[in-house]
Amino acid sequence: MKTLSLFAVFISISVSAQNNNCCINPNWVNPDAMCTEQYEPVTGCDGKLYSNACFASIAGVTSWENSAGELTNIDWGCASSPVLCETPSGVVIYEVGDWTNPDNPCEAGYCSADGFFSQIVYDCPYEMGIPCEGELVQVPGQCCSECIEEEPLCTSSSGIEIYEPGDWSNPNNPCDAGFCGEDGTFSMMIIDCAEPMGVECDGEWVDVEGQCCSECVEITANVCPGVSITLNQGWNMIGFGCDSDKNASTTFSSIQNQLIIAKDGVGNAYLTEYDFNGIGDLKRGYGYLIKVTEEIPNYNICR
Repeated sequence: MKTLSLFAVFISISVSAQNNNCCINPNWVNPDAMCTEQYEPVTGCDGKLYSNACFASIAGVTSWENSAGELTNIDWGCASSPVLCETPSGVVIYEVGDWTNPDNPCEAGYCSADGFFSQIVYDCPYEMGIPCEGELVQVPGQCCSECIEEEPLCTSSSGIEIYEPGDWSNPNNPCDAGFCGEDGTFSMMIIDCAEPMGVECDGEWVDVEGQCCSECVEITANVCPGVSITLNQGWNMIGFGCDSDKNASTTFSSIQNQLIIAKDGVGNAYLTEYDFNGIGDLKRGYGYLIKVTEEIPNYNICR
């Protein structure tokens, strides 16, 4: 069990207590005393109704009246004992020393001989907003509640504590999952992911948020086989967007008689007159300069 220290400070209050209330004798207050349960109600001098005279006496009441109107007074020398201090809640104190309200442990302090009551102000940590990882429990006779930490039911394979039975997954790692049984047994889920098992992916493995295994996203070729253009007489620039690289002589075979020269971006050339292929293969995604002898309509470089 983890507990936090409370903070307490004293506040001095001068009350000049003049209220000589002899109804309650604080020395008679005994909440642990036993009384029988028969119902013979009496009304105490404090205005409260008690089940019987016994319950009134253990509450410190010194005078009460029963249902027949009979009055009981117990002399305890109160008249000769002047009130020394009075608490902020109105309880009178007759003796010097430490004092705690038996009905409210949060009301406590010190009554001095000069009539000053120094009240203890409790700063209870959990009532101040400090989180409790468990259950707050009020302890009898104690002002501040205590945090009783809940024991974990299971512990995952990665060491994370689990407090409830049922299916469980790590919010920070979806591959860490399993089942927490009511008997405290954690059964880990074994997840067979395709990528670490060596399954081929005709594309790219992509991590998906909240999912243990990555997914294969296939790469679709950006092929434009149906796009045709008109080549003007002279120089033209054309992009090679076919589905794969292709030899220059094969690519330009359909315009072999009109083509003078084709060049890539670094100056390599394909010369039809000399059957010279300095380009080699045309690379997908690259652009090329070509010079033709006449206009060629509806030319498709991929066909």
